[in-house]
Amino acid sequence: MTLEQYIRNPMGKGNATISLNARITMQNTYKKKFHTVMLKEKGQFKTKMFYIKQSNTYVLYIKVPSETVKDFYYDVVFQFQPNNDTKEAGNNLMKYDIKFFSNDPAFVYTYANTFIQHDLFIKQLASKMSKTAIKQKAEEKNPSNTVGYVKTFYFAYLYMVEKNLVNLTRFSSLCSTNIGYKDIITEIEDADSKIADREAEGKKQVHQRQEKRKADNDINIAKSIGLIKNNKTNVKMVHKIESIQQKKSKGNKTGIGHFKKG
Repeated sequence: MTLEQYIRNPMGKGNATISLNARITMQNTYKKKFHTVMLKEKGQFKTKMFYIKQSNTYVLYIKVPSETVKDFYYDVVFQFQPNNDTKEAGNNLMKYDIKFFSNDPAFVYTYANTFIQHDLFIKQLASKMSKTAIKQKAEEKNPSNTVGYVKTFYFAYLYMVEKNLVNLTRFSSLCSTNIGYKDIITEIEDADSKIADREAEGKKQVHQRQEKRKADNDINIAKSIGLIKNNKTNVKMVHKIESIQQKKSKGNKTGIGHFKKG
């Protein structure tokens, strides 16, 4: 499979499991999400590119940001190799055969085993994939064992287009010949650890947002009853705040919650 074929229809030519309209809708949704992420990242994803002369292989290693967890990134790797149609492809990497890797939970839990079965997985990075995903099919999430869209792959593709990295001449100009898989493998977090980190960081940031909302709510209530003026606590009224908090702790709900003096 080429990257062009994957983007057009990841399930393969003639496979109508997902309709054309559904695919277009998914693609448009990914594009909107991608541009939002690009704004947050100031237009740059961290990337490394290298060329392996022995196998005539081009590799893109890219840190794809999480949409929902701030400052959290998934490791995504594309491996490009020439095929029988490469001469016709010219400088277009989209027409080279491609293999994939990601420690994105959506890939690990749903598609990793399927990509392995279809020879679309980068074997050099097998040590970084979940052992469960390697051995077991995703019976619940992907019972039909079909190749599908992975958001992190689509984001990586859109980034390549944005930066003209689908052009082999430009890609080659940015490639290193001094690094290979042995070098980037030390930077890639294994899938199980990445997923655990994602869950922990996600919970942490949800808790932080909840605490901020509570604090903001406390301040707004305090302002409404005159305990705060111009964003500064009225020192003379601090004891009233403390009194309200004490009453609340005894079961008298006042709505002040976690408001603190200061």
